[in-house]
Amino acid sequence: MKDPVLTKAVKGFSKLKVLCIGDLMLDTYYWGRSDRMSPEAPVPIVSIDKKDHRLGGAGNVALNIKALGATPYLCSVIGRDDAGDKILSLLKEHGISTDGILQSDSRITTEKVRIFSKHQQMLRYDTEVTEPLSKSETNKLVLTAFQYLNNSQVTLFQDYDKGVIHPLVIQSVISEANHHRVPVVVDPKFDNFMAYKNVTLFKPNLVEMSTVYKDINLISDGPEADHSMDSIAKAARSLRASLKNEHTFITLGSKGIFVDTIDEHKLVPANTIEVADVSGAGDTVISVAALSIASQLDIFKTAELSNMAAGRVCQEVGVIPIYKDQLLEMLN
Repeated sequence: MKDPVLTKAVKGFSKLKVLCIGDLMLDTYYWGRSDRMSPEAPVPIVSIDKKDHRLGGAGNVALNIKALGATPYLCSVIGRDDAGDKILSLLKEHGISTDGILQSDSRITTEKVRIFSKHQQMLRYDTEVTEPLSKSETNKLVLTAFQYLNNSQVTLFQDYDKGVIHPLVIQSVISEANHHRVPVVVDPKFDNFMAYKNVTLFKPNLVEMSTVYKDINLISDGPEADHSMDSIAKAARSLRASLKNEHTFITLGSKGIFVDTIDEHKLVPANTIEVADVSGAGDTVISVAALSIASQLDIFKTAELSNMAAGRVCQEVGVIPIYKDQLLEMLN
C-alpha cells in the first residue's frame, strides 16, 4: 500500500514528544509445554522453559511511541517492589526516561502473569491494587505531568482503572493542555469514562461503549450488521454531545475503527490478517493515533494508519510494540 501522505507523517514522528499518563504495569510471560494432566486436579501441567518480562499498560504505550521514533514522557505511580523495580529496569533498557515515575510506599505494582503452552495461553492471574491515589500522590503526579506538558505536542491518557487516573488528575491535566493548545487523546476504561470532557480524540472499544449506551446492537456480522453501525453512530453522537470531544474512534476488533467527527462518520475497515494474539492492539492504536494527531494528519487517515499498525502487532504472540521501520515497510 503506497501512500505518500502516510509515509511523510510516519517519517515525521521522530520530531514529536508525547506526555503519556496512565496505569503502568508489568506483563510477565511463562513459556513452556504441556503434555499431561495434574493428578491433583483436572488441570494441565505446564513445564516452564523460559520467563519473559515486558512493559504493559501505559508502559506499552510509551514503548510504542519510542519504537515509532518519538519521545515519550511517561508519568505514573508504581509500588516499591520487585515488579516496580523490573519496570524501571525495562524502561531504562528501552531508553525511556523514568523521571516521571513516582514510587509509592502504600501501593503494589500491577502485574499480569500469563502462562503459555507453546502458543496457547493456559492461564492468567493478576496482582494489583485499584484504589485511587492518595491526595499527596495525586498532587505529585499532576505537578510532574505539568513539567512535561508544555514541551509536548500531544497528551495521552492510558486508563486501565487501576487507580492512577481519577477525575482530579483528568480535569487538571486536560485544563492545562487546553490552555497550552496541546491536543489530548484518551484510551478510556469504565470508571472514568464520562470524566474526559473537551478532548481531541476519545477511543473506547465496543464493549466499553455498550456498557454506557445500552441501545448499541453488538451484532457485527450478518444481515443485522448495518443496523449495528446505525446504533453505534447514534451512541457516538450522544457521547460527543456529553463530552464535547472533537473526534471519536470506536474500535471494533476485526471490523476496524468506527470514526465519528462533528461533520461525518464512517467505518474504516481493518486489513484482513491472520490473528495470533490481540493483546496490546488497543495500545498500538492509541499510540499511532496520538502521533498522527500531533502531526495534524487527517482523522480518517489517522484511523487507517492505526488499523494497519494494530493488525501488524496482532500477528505476534504477546504484548509487543510496532516499530517505525515496520510501519514504513508496510506503507512502501
